[in-house]
Amino acid sequence: YFSVYAALTIFADFLLQLSFFLSCMVLVEMHEERSKTAHFCSYICPGPKLDKLPVTALKTLEPKAVKISFNEISFHTWIDYFRKPFWVVMPIPLRIGVLVVTLLAVIMSLVFVGDLKEGLPLQDLAADDSYVQDYYDLNDRTFQTQIAEDMVKMYFKGVDQTDPSVQFQMLQAKDTILRRSEYATLTSSEGGLSPDLTWLHQMVGFALQNNLTTAPCASLLAADKCANTYVPALVDPPLTTAPCASLLAADKCANTYVPLLLIPQENFYPILDAFLEQYPDKDQVIVREGNVMVDGKQKQTGPLLASTFPFYTEAITEIQWASYYVDLMGLERELNKELFPDQDSDVILLLDITLLFAQQQLVLWDEAIQNLCLAGAGVLFLCSLTLIHPLMTLYMGLVVFLIDTFLFGLMYAVGVRFNSVSLIIIIMAIGLSIDYSMHVMHCFLTIKAETKSERAFQSLQKMGIPVMMGAATTLVGILPLAFSSSVIFRVFFQMLFATAGSASYVGLIIMPIVLSMVGPPPLFAVDEK
Repeated sequence: YFSVYAALTIFADFLLQLSFFLSCMVLVEMHEERSKTAHFCSYICPGPKLDKLPVTALKTLEPKAVKISFNEISFHTWIDYFRKPFWVVMPIPLRIGVLVVTLLAVIMSLVFVGDLKEGLPLQDLAADDSYVQDYYDLNDRTFQTQIAEDMVKMYFKGVDQTDPSVQFQMLQAKDTILRRSEYATLTSSEGGLSPDLTWLHQMVGFALQNNLTTAPCASLLAADKCANTYVPALVDPPLTTAPCASLLAADKCANTYVPLLLIPQENFYPILDAFLEQYPDKDQVIVREGNVMVDGKQKQTGPLLASTFPFYTEAITEIQWASYYVDLMGLERELNKELFPDQDSDVILLLDITLLFAQQQLVLWDEAIQNLCLAGAGVLFLCSLTLIHPLMTLYMGLVVFLIDTFLFGLMYAVGVRFNSVSLIIIIMAIGLSIDYSMHVMHCFLTIKAETKSERAFQSLQKMGIPVMMGAATTLVGILPLAFSSSVIFRVFFQMLFATAGSASYVGLIIMPIVLSMVGPPPLFAVDEK
């Protein structure tokens, strides 16, 4: 939607350029033809009309080619820096020095890309004066350093969970998360109940306690799958306690590991119904096909469609959450590919409202590379049509690379996170920034002079001030965003400011220096007549 809105805005601007602004330019030209110096309170300048002058007089009005010398350039006002762009006629060692400094800045930016902070913290969505800021600050400093929280739930759907092999894979997925996730933990905030005791573990414990049918893993599945599948023995009663070693002395719990037990498929639903009858609160972690009313209360019946395992986290700060979420999302993909490779859709889902941001962050680098390449290719194609010369098209590709690289480096310098907000500006920068270089490069192609330095000098004399004014109006237009109480708006200002600054530096300094040294010849020969 952002891209569509931007495209419509550019199209509207194009229509205005062809209609309203073109009409204003025609009006100005009409005044100039009448020798008027202003639109209001104008007067006619005395003197002969140009079309009345003889040809010899017109010759005296033509500008004479002047040899440009770096030592003779002087400056009186800031605008003289663009009327007399000295950097393109500096001695070649000085120009090479500017390019070397720029190259070092590019290398540093590329080095720091890997250290960019990622993610969109939840407090960034709120205004600076919102109570949410105080809440998250307190949460980071106090609660998260003391109390573990229920962070995410693992959902299973689309498979027959009565099948012992599926039960085994579900437990494998849970163990993998606990073993490989940096922040997942066995500590629970719910009355000491360990996440090791999922509803499936608890149902097995219920079956053992009530002498219902269970079976060791090795008797239901292939022997190689069940190797080393021993779990800690539970102290009775199994539904309200943790593994033995967490409650009793270590020496008492030695050798208290027992084979992993599963529910045979033919006994699954009778045991599940009896389990839910005694523990109706467990009805919240499973989803069955039907519902019936029993004693005025709704009760699930029918085949089991989905279920969930809860997970908890160690005490971590808000800043660590992004790493935790991305870690979990990567594990989710791996587990679906490893445990359920034959399923058309994902069986395992890790769901939490904050995981929406993690899912976005997980694909952000891939999306960034893809969109930057597509946008860069589009720019190069259009530049090949407008600049015509192939060398200029390659230079424009260099411009895009330099500006986006500088943006990454400036993001690191000012602490802007790499997320969907900053990525939008990075991609937009490709289109926003090429104008600064395009006008100067196009002008360079049309100017004929004795040396490349003189052509670059004259190009900046003609286009330097208009390009700089364009950058200045952009900065003035986005200036109110700098005083916003929203982090997102301030990020927009920082990124757009960096885009305009980088594009101005590359378009008005770097590329003219490059053109003054290795620029192509002019496209058209100037007719002396």
